[in-house]
Amino acid sequence: MASRTYDGRRVSVQRGWAYVAGGGGATQEVAFGALVSAGKPVGNADGVKMEITTDGGSTHIDCTESLVRGSEKYTWFYIPHPNDSNYLFRACYYVVQTGSNRACTGWW
Repeated sequence: MASRTYDGRRVSVQRGWAYVAGGGGATQEVAFGALVSAGKPVGNADGVKMEITTDGGSTHIDCTESLVRGSEKYTWFYIPHPNDSNYLFRACYYVVQTGSNRACTGWW
């Protein structure tokens, strides 16, 4: 977990693995990131995104992002986990207006 104080509140980025049920009883392992705020809820300026690397973090790509909408207290995003040990993920809290990362988890 990584956290930063921004706009008067502490926001944490949490990450992990989960299994999502699919059609026909199949499951898919996914990596997820979640934004959780202490105090004031996260707002329209907050987002969480997943980044992927195949070289230990020397380079990475932004997978996609999820924005907070309305009065959500958290936001999350997940991506399927490929069957390749070279793929590493991290979740980042970022500010929508600037696109800048405020806090990222470590690569996992």
